[in-house]
Amino acid sequence: MSDQLVLVTGASSTIGKALVPQLVSAGYSVLAQTRTPCAELEQLAQLQPARCRTIQVDLLASNLGEVVAAYVAAAPGTLYGLVHLPSAPLTLEPAVKSSLDDFRKHMDVSVLSLHAIVASLWRAIKSSGDFRLVAANSAGTALKVPPKGMAPYLVAKAALTQYLNCLDAELRGSNAKFNQVSPEMFRSPLLNELPDYLVEQLAGVTDAGQGNYLEPPRDIVPLILYLLSPAAQNVRGQIIEISKR
Repeated sequence: MSDQLVLVTGASSTIGKALVPQLVSAGYSVLAQTRTPCAELEQLAQLQPARCRTIQVDLLASNLGEVVAAYVAAAPGTLYGLVHLPSAPLTLEPAVKSSLDDFRKHMDVSVLSLHAIVASLWRAIKSSGDFRLVAANSAGTALKVPPKGMAPYLVAKAALTQYLNCLDAELRGSNAKFNQVSPEMFRSPLLNELPDYLVEQLAGVTDAGQGNYLEPPRDIVPLILYLLSPAAQNVRGQIIEISKR
């Protein structure tokens, strides 16, 4: 697989830091995008310089597409996959009190950053014999009663789904495949920062320390690896929920 290049955005996130080493171990060449330096990924890049390179650029940067395209052009191998792991800070304000800037930031990180990257790599994506895009969404978008205080986040996640649907429709005759993983709440540093009411609604528990949460290395990363593998050749346009309930 050393000739198969996978780009990971949000690589310093909880899922990203668990995923990138597994991609390298599986034989992929990896470009790992981070906003700030990530010690774990920098160390991996030093140990495996032929398999892992880091890209330090903000997903909100105006030149994001150009920067990523330059790294992809210089990297060994052919573009094969893109794993999009967007993450923006939650404001937890009621919907009517959320500012336009709050909505813009989540839309920029979740959707417009991906669009900038896809647009810059469009020729490579279309010419790829078997391109895979896997994006992280949220099980919160499927709840009948949306969690309070998460309107900008959930609106952006819904827009991400529609954007991927449009890409899938436009490339329906090709071998490009667009799928999403939609996990319930998983163990991460963010967990302890959320109010109890939100933890209870999202995870069905009343204390952030007592939930039976998903563990990214065990519960999320293997699914992403599967969607990138030849075994998922016929899987496309899916939103796969990951739950422990």
